[in-house]
Amino acid sequence: MRHRKKRSRLSRTTSERSACLNSLVQSLITYQRIKTTLVKAKEAKKIADSLIDRTKEQNSIHAKRLAFKVLRNRDLVKKLFDQISPLFEKKEGGYTRIMHLGTRLGDGAQMVIFELTKKVDIKKKGHKSQKEKQDEQVAKDKKSKPETKTDEQQPGTEPKKEKPQPENKKENLRPEKSHKTGFLKNLKKYIRPKTEM
Repeated sequence: MRHRKKRSRLSRTTSERSACLNSLVQSLITYQRIKTTLVKAKEAKKIADSLIDRTKEQNSIHAKRLAFKVLRNRDLVKKLFDQISPLFEKKEGGYTRIMHLGTRLGDGAQMVIFELTKKVDIKKKGHKSQKEKQDEQVAKDKKSKPETKTDEQQPGTEPKKEKPQPENKKENLRPEKSHKTGFLKNLKKYIRPKTEM
């Protein structure tokens, strides 16, 4: 009897199924919105909701270890406890939602968007885009390097004299190349000369 065993097996073994669902939850915590199939989203929703529930109930090492068992990344665990969990303090359930998109052309699978109902505002939390980081790095490099004066600015040095250029400068200084390249020159060896009859 398979009482209370209702779940979708996703045509995978137990280890493959758990790895697939854990990966979906990791992507959900990272990007807060992912596109997947309906069946996978329904199964991942159970894991994600229970994970957020656990973080709300207790902020202990034990809860963090249980979260790490699913997320497999310390940064994601920190993000879950510090940024995502506070958003749902006053909410009892309904942490994620599934929005239908339609069927996939290849196999006709029902596609959905699986996302958190409340999203972390990345800019408020101190995260910076790649471009902002590069701009800061350039600004730091400019501050750290002392500006060196050019020859004209430095006292006691004479400015460099430019070499006079000849007035009658030829446009093309290189000798003209013959149309016969190396390949054609070597080809002469193999061509038999015409003999007069």
